Amino acid sequence: MPPGTSELHQELFCNLNGEILFVTTPQNVSYVDLIRSIDFVKRLDVKILGVIDNFAYLRCESCNKTIKLYTDNTKIDLCDKINLPYLMAFEIDAEISKYASQGIPYMSFRQDSETFQSYLNLSDIVMGREGYAS
Repeated sequence: MPPGTSELHQELFCNLNGEILFVTTPQNVSYVDLIRSIDFVKRLDVKILGVIDNFAYLRCESCNKTIKLYTDNTKIDLCDKINLPYLMAFEIDAEISKYASQGIPYMSFRQDSETFQSYLNLSDIVMGREGYAS
């Protein structure tokens, strides 16, 4: 959902049975909206599962080194300060959009990728939470 605290958000969160997973990018400008959303859901007494960094880094195709795109650190600059679980960071993976544009589910095709493993790890976190276990 886009950032905000409109009537639509209030209706959704008041009827939500579960926890919220926040997704951000590791940059202070993104934290401003995120903090507002976190304060909003806390006022509504909605549980927060944690925070994920999206587009946190990319991997050089030539040398396989990790390149950080932002200088901020979501765990230190945000999560530790307001006592929220920092769950993980996702890399920019151009293959996701390539496969999506072709109508091919990335997760069924690239099971050997780091991105696939990150999504599996996130699934384990979410499914392992109380109320989600099968």
